[in-house]
Amino acid sequence: MRDLREFHDPRLHLPICGEDIIIESPTADEGLRIKRHMYAGGSTPQDEMRMIAMLFHADYDEDTDTMSGGLWDRLNGMGLSLHEIIHVGNTALAHFGVSAEFGEFWWENRLGKENEPLIPEAEMQAAKDMAETMREEAPTPASMPKKK
Repeated sequence: MRDLREFHDPRLHLPICGEDIIIESPTADEGLRIKRHMYAGGSTPQDEMRMIAMLFHADYDEDTDTMSGGLWDRLNGMGLSLHEIIHVGNTALAHFGVSAEFGEFWWENRLGKENEPLIPEAEMQAAKDMAETMREEAPTPASMPKKK
C-alpha cells in the first residue's frame, strides 16, 4: 500500500490575496475538541475564539479579547479585516469539525453571516440540488414512448 501522505493532504488550503494560505490539520485530540465544539449547543464567542486560536497556533487572551501570534498575525499583516480573519477561522472549524464539503460551503457562502442560521442556505442548496436532479431525470421528447 502507498503511504497515506502520498494521496492525502490533511491541511486546509485557502486562497487569500493570491496566496495559498495553509491551515495545518489539528491533532487527533484537538480534532475531537473541535468536533465537540461544533456539535455542542450553547457555545460562546470565547469558545469559538479559543478554537480558532488553536487552529491558528495563536494565543487568545480572554481577559482582553485579543489574539496574537501564528496565522492570526500573518492574516492581520496581509491587511485582512476582523470579519475576514474570523471567516478564515470559522471555515477551518467547519472543515476540520464537520467535513471538507461543509468547509467549502462555509467559505463560499457564510462571510458576514456567521450569526445567521444555516437553514435558509441549506434549504436553498437542497432546492438547487433537487432541481438539478429533476432536470437530469425529466423525460425528453426523444425518450417519450411513441404513440401507436
